[in-house]
Amino acid sequence: MSVYALGSASVVISSRTEAQIQAGRALHYIYLGMQMAVIPTTLTELAPAKVRGGMGVLYWLSIKVGGLVVTSITRGTSSIHSNAAWRIPFGLILVLPFIISWSIWFVPESPRWLLLRGRHAEALASLTRLKPKDTPEETIREEFEIISQKVAHQLEKKRFRDLFTPQNRQRTCVVVTANFFQQATGQAFASQYGTLFVKQLKSINAFSVTLGTNAVDIGAIAISGSLIDRVGRRYIDRSFPWAHKTEMLTTIG
Repeated sequence: MSVYALGSASVVISSRTEAQIQAGRALHYIYLGMQMAVIPTTLTELAPAKVRGGMGVLYWLSIKVGGLVVTSITRGTSSIHSNAAWRIPFGLILVLPFIISWSIWFVPESPRWLLLRGRHAEALASLTRLKPKDTPEETIREEFEIISQKVAHQLEKKRFRDLFTPQNRQRTCVVVTANFFQQATGQAFASQYGTLFVKQLKSINAFSVTLGTNAVDIGAIAISGSLIDRVGRRYIDRSFPWAHKTEMLTTIG
């Protein structure tokens, strides 16, 4: 995945025409889709059970912090009147995939994935490596048995229509509707086209606004992450629509 990112980023950086830039971006979005599927799964499988929920928060917090850094750099290069204005930000894409492509070999493989492949001894060794050195062997064995049972259940043949059985129907409905309405709120406009919208207003620097929204996002994620286990998920979910409604009314004026 990281090697692919190096290739797609190289296509963008070496662009001579608009068509090549667009093609490079399309290729790079494939990488983004890959990492959105792989990284959260890997984090939750490697994380201890007690902090597994927080790993989801950490994932998005890392994305927003990275966005803040890159937006700051883009804000700085926006005043450059040459191709360096966009080559520098795009060139930074090469840094992390290069580091990850080498450092990933020092990260243990997911015990769950190894169990799915029937490699039980390697799975136990990986789980042991992920635990603190003073963890009792009995504790590791107990967790290994729990993971093994869950994997065995996962290996049972499932059908797509099982998502809509009486015992799964409510969960499926919650997941689908939550994701649908999260996009239907119109947040994609602010996140994807906010910079262009502010630029057309010709009032303040568009990248400065993006910096501000990234900072607000980081604060909101940090607050939600600290409260989610204290007040519960539903309370935060109920508060979000009112905050979003206020934001949209403010934007519309």
